[in-house]
Amino acid sequence: MQNKRLLSKEELERKYNELTALTVMEQTKVFLKGFVLEFQGNFEELMDLATQWGNFYGVSTGGKGNLGGEAPGLMIQFEAHQFLEKRGETLTVTALRENLKEITLPDKQRKVAFIEYLIWKYHKTLQELFAPPAVPPEALAALENAISEYEKALAVRRARNAEMEELERVAAGGGVKGMAAKNRLEQMRSEDQLEQNKKEILSAAAKRKAQKVVDDSEAREKEREVQRQAAMVAEEQRLAEEKRKKEAEEAKQKEESRQRLKSKASLWN
Repeated sequence: MQNKRLLSKEELERKYNELTALTVMEQTKVFLKGFVLEFQGNFEELMDLATQWGNFYGVSTGGKGNLGGEAPGLMIQFEAHQFLEKRGETLTVTALRENLKEITLPDKQRKVAFIEYLIWKYHKTLQELFAPPAVPPEALAALENAISEYEKALAVRRARNAEMEELERVAAGGGVKGMAAKNRLEQMRSEDQLEQNKKEILSAAAKRKAQKVVDDSEAREKEREVQRQAAMVAEEQRLAEEKRKKEAEEAKQKEESRQRLKSKASLWN
């Protein structure tokens, strides 16, 4: 197998700067596509992480946060530390960036990119991210479809959360409208529990389906490799048979020539 060309430091820095200019969710998609076979069965974990990271964006500077995956791809170090502390990951930004020694990190006004966290958390390198191995097209298509469905569900969830926040505000005001809002809230929370139960069942099924795509892809690749090996063996056998026939024909011709010379020689005796 031919060795993969390593990207230069300049190439890594250029790609890194382009990536960190994207939103949190866009960075996550790049990461997922780079390691599609590894995360196909549990991509929701990374999408949820992106949403959680985005919810910290801007809080320390007076913003409301809750931007989810739509947040810019860089946040200030203080908020990044808050995110890490919230997850029980006692890690400094300096330690986080130990994984990116292969490039010179721009100052970025002392901001941290979500992709830095993913590279640290899942023990990856920029070389692996930007020069991933080839993956079966069907595996990539399955991932993109799953991400699309996740984003649709996320948009619905956002709208629902906004509605519930408004209902809580109205319910706090009391009166007839407040009672109606409270009843509607209780109904929505009950629906959420049912939906969560359904989601867990469907999620497990989706992961099994995604894993089957990966397994099938790997099985097909193994089958193709067996076929390639069989074709090589068959070709070697064919060439060996041709060589044997050629040598046999040459030996026959030499013997016939020897016999002719022998016959001619006998005429002079």
